[in-house]
Amino acid sequence: MELDKRLVQKVASYTPSRQALEQIKQVPLLFTVGITAAGKDTLLNHLLQKYPGEYMTLVSHTTRAPRANHGVMERDGVEYHFVDPAAIDRLLDDQAFIEAQVIHNTSVYASSIAEVQKAQQQHRILVSDIDVQGIDVYVRLGLNVKPVFILPPSYDVWMERLMQRYEGQPHQHDLVLRMQSAVREIDHALAADHFYIVVNDDLDDAVEVVNDIAHGEPVDPHYHKAMAVAEQLVNRIREELAKMV
Repeated sequence: MELDKRLVQKVASYTPSRQALEQIKQVPLLFTVGITAAGKDTLLNHLLQKYPGEYMTLVSHTTRAPRANHGVMERDGVEYHFVDPAAIDRLLDDQAFIEAQVIHNTSVYASSIAEVQKAQQQHRILVSDIDVQGIDVYVRLGLNVKPVFILPPSYDVWMERLMQRYEGQPHQHDLVLRMQSAVREIDHALAADHFYIVVNDDLDDAVEVVNDIAHGEPVDPHYHKAMAVAEQLVNRIREELAKMV
């Protein structure tokens, strides 16, 4: 069901309160993004398990209904704060959000200032997975965000992981869309100067690199290797796409 046009316009023109942003400006935010099957969720879960007292997950608001994830139904206040469009409308009026987005013209997703304040009160680093455009919003607002772009170590490994997701039989059209999205996302990360690029080859090593990034530790040796992997990967995906379309 499509959202009311007035609400869509309100989300599109939403601007958070500068006063509220100033209060949370120094709260450390760790955001991860990655192409499909890069292992982003696994990496983030291992980070939270290894350092449970240092991190807190950002729970976003959404107007969509809870759904089953790997056979387990999502819970209010855990995966998301599930609210109706009227509640989102009121919270937008109260400037309660840092950012809000309409997805597929059917649902609103938004990140609240209160979630960041909660992490601030508990002296934790707030973590979330987010898309590349969402990260750009936080960067533009001048918040203390460290965006980490997760990559597989090679095209062949990436294909193996994708095949596992599709149980070895992906639909050609869907595979092409995934590959095209990967090209756009990697290009975006390479062009922006605020992304840390991390190669998810050895999971334990990748977790430590991400933890170092979150705490402001230098990761220069890994970064140069990761840039090279990113360029090799995106070039290979382009080559394979050219054979398919």
